[in-house]
Amino acid sequence: GLVEDWVKKIVEEERKKRNIPLEAKPLNGNYYLYHSTSRYDRNSKKAVKVSDYIGRITRTGIIEKAKEIRSIYEYGNSALVYSLSGDMIARLQKYFPDRWPDLYALSVVRLMDSVPLKSVKDRWEKLHVSREIKAHLSQNTLTDLLMDIGSDMGARDG
Repeated sequence: GLVEDWVKKIVEEERKKRNIPLEAKPLNGNYYLYHSTSRYDRNSKKAVKVSDYIGRITRTGIIEKAKEIRSIYEYGNSALVYSLSGDMIARLQKYFPDRWPDLYALSVVRLMDSVPLKSVKDRWEKLHVSREIKAHLSQNTLTDLLMDIGSDMGARDG
């Protein structure tokens, strides 16, 4: 659709500020700001457009979407596992220095719950230990992680 000039101006200002590709999308008489990027889809063998919602565009600027605030975490099971994980974490850090938080988080979640990959991130974020260890757990990240680890024989045999 046709984007009004005042919207174009705000999007341009935000682009300069944020230094990321942005686009405005009209919906029901309002405009919404999205971070617009693409990722490679292995199945279709081409780039797929991905848009992340940032907020609503108003004449005075951007009203950012509310960040979800979590204050209640599960403690017991993951705290027990974490307290017993010292050796495992040390080994993961040695053999997978960049990916160990993701591997550890995936292992803990799957130990406690046999959730599909797409649910691992949500499940991890409910655990208290997720405040101690920052892991990247999107479904795409986990798929790539498992493929990389599966093909990294040198590290695995260590």
